[in-house]
Amino acid sequence: MSGGTWVLLRGLTREQRHWGAFPAAFGERVGAARVIALDLPGNGELHGEASPTRVEAMAAHARADLQRRGIAPPYHLLAMSLGAMVA
Repeated sequence: MSGGTWVLLRGLTREQRHWGAFPAAFGERVGAARVIALDLPGNGELHGEASPTRVEAMAAHARADLQRRGIAPPYHLLAMSLGAMVA
């Protein structure tokens, strides 16, 4: 699963900065073209937004965030906890 774009999603009340140095190290290890860690609404850079109450709404937000950034599918996903439900 090397190359391409990897999207990292953390769990409830976590944010992209909680990944620390992992995205860069992971990207090197798997030969990823890009590794991006997203914040879900209500967390991290999106702390001022209301947090959706449904996983489907969180997934839709993540897809829209990637589209806004101009990052087209396909994606590889690495997620934990709530992030895995969103994935």
